[in-house]
Amino acid sequence: MLNITGLNKHFGGVVALRNMNLAVQSGCIHSIIGPNGAGKTTLFDIITGITPPTSGNIQFNAQTITLMPPSRIAQLGIARTFQNIRLFSSMSILDNIRVGAHCWTKSSLWSALLRTHRQRQEEQQVEEYALHLLETCGLAGRKDELARNLPYGEQRRLEILRALAQHPQLLLLDEPTAGMNPQETEELTKFILHLKEEQKLTILMIEHDMKVVMAISDTISVLDYGKKIAEGKAEAIQNNPKVIEAYLGRGAANSLSV
Repeated sequence: MLNITGLNKHFGGVVALRNMNLAVQSGCIHSIIGPNGAGKTTLFDIITGITPPTSGNIQFNAQTITLMPPSRIAQLGIARTFQNIRLFSSMSILDNIRVGAHCWTKSSLWSALLRTHRQRQEEQQVEEYALHLLETCGLAGRKDELARNLPYGEQRRLEILRALAQHPQLLLLDEPTAGMNPQETEELTKFILHLKEEQKLTILMIEHDMKVVMAISDTISVLDYGKKIAEGKAEAIQNNPKVIEAYLGRGAANSLSV
């Protein structure tokens, strides 16, 4: 589904990514791990068109998306969340979901002003799908509340649901469990697995909680100083000497036996 070849990114004299090659298979959860500064979020920024690469190529469903604008990449079926929650805090929960549907709606400004039949029909479709998404996490009954009133864990879920309003094929999650307590982490992990099956998603995920990574990932890629140093299944990764040295540490690796 997603193929990255020879990707490099330099910020002046700093090399953020070097000769990155990555293949994400359809229908899987592919996790990216590595220490802070390894280039993980930079990789997401390049995939989604926020940051241009210095060199290299990215293909999505056999179509080259390198240097495409973010809006076009979103229309092709790639959505993402961010490390820090980026909701519209003064908008309702429902309206936060509606915003995510903008990339596939077709009505023009004039259609909206004139309230044409097509525009009203499209608006109804957006609302119905938004309510369906909210029902998956029990928020439909609170749709008119402001997003800022939600607890932290539910704000995380809302951000994921907003990304799903784009109808993506590939969902990029940037540290979805960051800042969560163990119970919230467990609930969000189950939520992600549920959405993957219901929406038939492929997920590319950056995550620092190794128990989550080892439990749900089909494939794990490990970055260190912008370079991929290992890739494989959970058991192989946690026993890889390079990964233990660069990131996990011997004690952590032993505690994550699968």
